[in-house]
Amino acid sequence: MSERTINFDTHRFVKRLVESGLAEKTAEVLADEQARLLTDNLASKNDLESGLAMVRADLESGLASVRADLESGLASVRADLESGLAGVHADLEKGLASTEARLMRWMTGLLIAQGGVIVTLISVFG
Repeated sequence: MSERTINFDTHRFVKRLVESGLAEKTAEVLADEQARLLTDNLASKNDLESGLAMVRADLESGLASVRADLESGLASVRADLESGLAGVHADLEKGLASTEARLMRWMTGLLIAQGGVIVTLISVFG
């Protein structure tokens, strides 16, 4: 860890401790320890930049994972929709073919009946 400086007035700290009744030597030791604790526990600009880079990398990795999951999910939904549409198309084709066959039977029956009516009318009036 790099050496950092802080604005901690050890002289003022010692002076206030001594004024409150603490021995000067004890106050000096406390001031030195307080300054060391502050210095050792402060994050440097490099520490913050390094942490930020790690967070950014984690976020990018997470986003890439989410993107891949979404793309996979969308591909699955697309495949399901295409399969469903193909089934609907096949059902429609089958229904249309069945309807066409029924129409042809009805038309054939009607043509035969019409022909019978015409033959009957010709034979009766003809």
